[in-house]
Amino acid sequence: MLDATYNIVMERRRETQEQSSDWIAQWKSQVSRSLDHIEAGINMLPNQVTLAQLALGAALGYLDFRLSDLDWCSRCPALAAGYGDFSVRDAMQNTHPE
Repeated sequence: MLDATYNIVMERRRETQEQSSDWIAQWKSQVSRSLDHIEAGINMLPNQVTLAQLALGAALGYLDFRLSDLDWCSRCPALAAGYGDFSVRDAMQNTHPE
C-alpha cells in the first residue's frame, strides 16, 4: 500500500501531459484493495502495539499527508477509528511532518 501511495505522489509531480492516468488508476486500486483487506481484518490486530501496527500507522499517516483526496477514512470507518486512537500516541505525534 505504501509503495502504491508513493508511486501516485511521484507520478502526480510529473508534468501533467507526462502523467499516466492508467498507472495512477492502477495504484489507487492497489491502495483501495489493501485498505479493504485491512478493514475486513481489523479485529485480528492484537491489543499491544506491534511492528505491523507501526508500519500500518506510518502508511495511513502518509496517505493522510500526501493523498488526502483519497478519503480513505470514509471508506474504512473501523480502520479510521483505530488509526485515530493510534495517531495520538507520542511516537506518532513526534514524527508528524509539518
